[in-house]
Amino acid sequence: MSLEPFVLYELAWHGKGQMVTVTSYDAEIERSLRNRYLYAGLYLNELTVRTLPVGVSTPSLFHAYDDAISMLARGEKLEPVLRTFERILLRESGYELLFNYDQSTGDEIVPDRYYRFIPNVGFELTKKTSDALSGSALLAIAEDDYADIETRRIAKRVLRNALKPLLGDRPLTSRQFFRGANHGV
Repeated sequence: MSLEPFVLYELAWHGKGQMVTVTSYDAEIERSLRNRYLYAGLYLNELTVRTLPVGVSTPSLFHAYDDAISMLARGEKLEPVLRTFERILLRESGYELLFNYDQSTGDEIVPDRYYRFIPNVGFELTKKTSDALSGSALLAIAEDDYADIETRRIAKRVLRNALKPLLGDRPLTSRQFFRGANHGV
């Protein structure tokens, strides 16, 4: 019995806990990922496995994962797919980031102002510095609009920092694949 990654299966099994025996399976949706899309799919798998407790049911995250894999199989742009999934993963893990609110005041983010990201807290108004985040980019991320390169750069940096507490100190193996292929996750 050989199962392929990224294929949606209907399974039958018996057993208890984590020790089960698959007795039958049928492929419902077959998808194939290649090259950088394969690495992105492995990244999504690793994020999911590393952040969620075993045996916890999260239907909305499953649907987000399934949508992301489908988009990767169609060859859609990587950054929006990955960043959107990361945001949903954070929300489903209880760490939702509100990209459109200043967490210290409760005010809405202002497009022409600058903010800093405080892990496990959110965004706070700050002066314009080299590491300050533009309000317009934060508002674009809140709308899952990654058309602008600066927005993609900020989203990647913020979401990577937001995921750190869930992932721990051990580096992600899938990122090493991307580095080897000259692509960044």
